[in-house]
Amino acid sequence: MVYKDTLILIVFPFIPPESKMVKWYWTPIVGVPFLLRNIINIQRCGGKQIYLYHWQELAAVKELCCLVNNDPRIQNKTKFISAPKDLVNLLQSRKKILILNASTLHNRLDILNAISLLTQDSIIDKEEEKDLVGLENLLVQLEKYDDSSDYFLDKIIVMKDQKKTIVRLK
Repeated sequence: MVYKDTLILIVFPFIPPESKMVKWYWTPIVGVPFLLRNIINIQRCGGKQIYLYHWQELAAVKELCCLVNNDPRIQNKTKFISAPKDLVNLLQSRKKILILNASTLHNRLDILNAISLLTQDSIIDKEEEKDLVGLENLLVQLEKYDDSSDYFLDKIIVMKDQKKTIVRLK
């Protein structure tokens, strides 16, 4: 299960034209909208502090956040954040962070595997599975992030503050 203080950040690396964004992320997959399915899976794994992030303040992200929060299956309110400096402050204040690609469908097993990395005493770099990146590098990427950036195209990034390490699961 996710630690109480774990922040779940869902980053939108792929943005269709803003007029189509809500439709794209709210398209049902087996009867449940794409983004909502990810958030429900996160909640089932214990995620409580969930934020949606895009580097620009888009009305579509706010609308998606409202759609998510209006669903009766949502147990804890999802929030959105758009100012990179606010996001940097939020990330620096947390010890454990999962960063998920909003454009990828995440099943419970993927999420649970990422969570298990947060419970390990140390993270061992296995070149074929993960790439270790410093916290400072992540913050630089967030500050200069735009829709053409491929930095967040990996499925899940796990951050353990103790080691100031990002594990990028491919």
